[in-house]
Amino acid sequence: MWNIWVCDDDIAFQGELKQQVQDIMKAEQTWMPGIVSFCEADELERQIREHCGETNLVFLDLTQDQRKSLLLGKQILDAQLVFLSAEDKRCWEFYDVEHLYALRKPVGKDHLRRAVERAAKHLRDKRVTEFAVVTKKGIERIPMDQILYFEKEKRKVHLYTPTQRCTFYGKFSDVISRTSPCFMRCHNSYVVNIAQMRKLIGRKFFFANGMVVPISQTYYREIRQAYLSYLGCQDEGPQDYVMIEKDDMEE
Repeated sequence: MWNIWVCDDDIAFQGELKQQVQDIMKAEQTWMPGIVSFCEADELERQIREHCGETNLVFLDLTQDQRKSLLLGKQILDAQLVFLSAEDKRCWEFYDVEHLYALRKPVGKDHLRRAVERAAKHLRDKRVTEFAVVTKKGIERIPMDQILYFEKEKRKVHLYTPTQRCTFYGKFSDVISRTSPCFMRCHNSYVVNIAQMRKLIGRKFFFANGMVVPISQTYYREIRQAYLSYLGCQDEGPQDYVMIEKDDMEE
């Protein structure tokens, strides 16, 4: 479910905006949002301080206290930010605060729809760059490009980065569906991030930090070809992993 915050001192406008957003998301067959409204910038500031990272989209009015609102906008780092103003857009569109959209009040339905659709796209793109680990203790968001590999141990899945290991319950099929195309299965017990691979020798993947992951014969040809494609290389002929394994053993 989306979490949306609206900060505007016009209660009637808050209600109209809430209804319009719900209608747009219902028409798009998107999860219905949870919308929290604030009349004062101080209330939003407290919400940001106490619940940082718990919202997806923020509508922030600039009419009340423009300077205060812009300072708050700089604190909204993990959500999509939409500015609202009853003033001429030309007066405030160049403020140095990263934002998704700027809407002039009263807000037209088409403009609001474009803002919501753009927010949805940004959030979808962002999900592809992060992996959420959900446990009884809480939720941790891990950048996808920091993940080396996943390891399955019965019903548990271990996620490895260069500096940590996170454990959660899940299935490999679900893990793969939530990751980017760089993640591939190389073994019944392993899903690897080929973008993090340092080298492939024999039937093993090596990471820069010294970690090693085995590749099973079942997945070898597919994963080798995927790695070559990722590197932009051509296949140089027979796949001699048996000989390389033998050399490794002799050492």
